[in-house]
Amino acid sequence: MDSEQRDRLELEYPHARGRTYRLCEDVHTDIPDPYGGSQSMFVIVLELIKQGVASWSSQLGDLGPLDRQTESS
Repeated sequence: MDSEQRDRLELEYPHARGRTYRLCEDVHTDIPDPYGGSQSMFVIVLELIKQGVASWSSQLGDLGPLDRQTESS
């Protein structure tokens, strides 16, 4: 998702504002659509995706494990 897509989504679904994030949100980068591009463009996009997943994994890991007792209540 790029910034423009997120903006359109939030216009159509106002309750999503502030709760919709791009994969590379923390580095303020859009991941371009490589469709129709060169193989090197696909490689660039793959690296951006890997960076975004690593960043989110780290951020989510920092939250710690879920409290299982709260879930079952």
